[in-house]
Amino acid sequence: KDAKKLLPVLNELDNKKEVADSLCFVSITKNKTLADTTRLYIEIDKKDKVTGKFEWIPAEKDALKGTFEGAKLNNTIKAVYTYTQEGIIGTVPLYIAFANDTANVRMKRDDTTLQFTVRKTVCH
Repeated sequence: KDAKKLLPVLNELDNKKEVADSLCFVSITKNKTLADTTRLYIEIDKKDKVTGKFEWIPAEKDALKGTFEGAKLNNTIKAVYTYTQEGIIGTVPLYIAFANDTANVRMKRDDTTLQFTVRKTVCH
């Protein structure tokens, strides 16, 4: 009974997490009439805890979409990425390195290392 009373309070506190910075990145690679799109959205709190979304949407393959949680140290984020692709859910380490107005995203799935470079953009 008391736990039910606390639930709205806890939800309200969670909704008021103090975000120190929100960052958005995108890359669109066009090839004739097709385009691959890569999107990265990051929220960093005042204690350098990081949450975000990463999406890779190739024109001719199944999309890779998911969320991540981790920590920022200097210009690098180390996180755990939970994604879906082709109806399969997976979890892999995700590394993001910042340089100027770009973010370099790297993850290893199975025996393949995937790398993406995305440019900073305005968050909507």
